[in-house]
Amino acid sequence: MEDKMGVIFKQYDFNVEETYRVKGCTVIKTEKGEFVIKPYEGSETKARIDNAIKIHLHENGYEYMDITQTNREGELISYNQYGNPFVIKRMYQGLECDLYNHDQVIAGVQELAKLHKILRTIVLDKELEHKIRSRDVKEDLNSYLKGIRRVNRYIVGKNKKNDFETQFLRVFPEYIYQGEEAAGILAGINFERNEKADNTRKWEDIYHGSFDQHSILFLNSNMGVTVSNFEKVAKGCQIVDLYHFIRKTMEKNEWEEELGIRMIEEYVSKIDVSGDEMKLLEVMFIFPEKFWKIVNRYYNTRKVWVSGKSLEKLNSLNEQEIKRKCFIKAIKEYRK
Repeated sequence: MEDKMGVIFKQYDFNVEETYRVKGCTVIKTEKGEFVIKPYEGSETKARIDNAIKIHLHENGYEYMDITQTNREGELISYNQYGNPFVIKRMYQGLECDLYNHDQVIAGVQELAKLHKILRTIVLDKELEHKIRSRDVKEDLNSYLKGIRRVNRYIVGKNKKNDFETQFLRVFPEYIYQGEEAAGILAGINFERNEKADNTRKWEDIYHGSFDQHSILFLNSNMGVTVSNFEKVAKGCQIVDLYHFIRKTMEKNEWEEELGIRMIEEYVSKIDVSGDEMKLLEVMFIFPEKFWKIVNRYYNTRKVWVSGKSLEKLNSLNEQEIKRKCFIKAIKEYRK
């Protein structure tokens, strides 16, 4: 490995003592600690944004961050003899959050609130700030709704339908109703930025973008907890991160109401959350996102033979519907 990556390693101010593989990546042991080397697919600007955010987090409470190392030329991206780009990041060993371990889940929510509070204080270079993608929840959900309708038209127009398509048509009316209900409520939420109102949060905060169990790392030797995987960082409403984490957790825990509400309570006890943000959280749970993901995958493959896994997922989704609706009702009661 050292021979293959020698061109890369020579660009950095450390000596490689050993390399080994962990979970599909290569770890480098040096006199300055452990690092991980990875192929890089993004742009230089994306790498700069990612690192600027991690440096800010490191300076404001996160001692252990997988900050990308600069090479001797001060660049974040290095190239091998074939012109392939690589990055080298600080490496910390630990275990990802176990969604079946409720204590770890709550610790993950606490980290999310901490992360969001710090991200609300970040001041980036204007050039970098303008390059961060803005996510519009209204646009996203309306696009998903159109996608569900498109799949319905496609399946209705088929002469011969397989088991997945037959099941889709059976449950479509219920899920399209949920989607339209969510879109209707969403239309009444004011997403305009209001910097004068003290009690109104901006809808352009920086948030993680893909916060789940893989983003939370419980470090070895009781070094604490850290957060990683900032590749999908975005600007918008931070409550999207909370929704994403709760939904992942609920799907693994049979939509256990008590756990879900406890996650919400833990988050709002640590950070200011507006009434509109709580309404948005409820709306996102009303929208049948998992249904959209299943049918979108089906539509994009357009195969004559549909995987039995797709039908299994659709059936499993339907089996959890009653519990999911009970959880949404619990959120409504909590908001009151």
